[in-house]
Amino acid sequence: CMAVALLDRKAGLEQFTAERVGEPRVQELLRRVRYTHPPQPTGYLYMVENPERVTVALRNGTSYSHEVLEARGKPGNRMSKADLIAKYRDCAAPVLTRERMDRSVDLLDGLDTLGGIDELMDLLCASSG
Repeated sequence: CMAVALLDRKAGLEQFTAERVGEPRVQELLRRVRYTHPPQPTGYLYMVENPERVTVALRNGTSYSHEVLEARGKPGNRMSKADLIAKYRDCAAPVLTRERMDRSVDLLDGLDTLGGIDELMDLLCASSG
């Protein structure tokens, strides 16, 4: 994950294909990525504070580090509506046409006011062929 994310500056579905992971640049960087599992707190403290930290150390000795207390998308670090839509589009792109994706986004945005979900289900379940 880290090797592809560093190269592509994102970690979506297209970064995790067998072809992408097998590319020489990814494989070369993969050999330099190390995962260190930090000691985990237990009990209540674990539920409150479970930070994740990424550190990138360059050959020249410079290090960059970033820590988050909750992963993006969790209740304490919610995704914006725009981020949710972008993620949906990324996941749906292989199976939905642009038109069906746009219409499904519109329907999902007004889901609480829909009289039924028939049209939405038709969009999501029909073959894209």
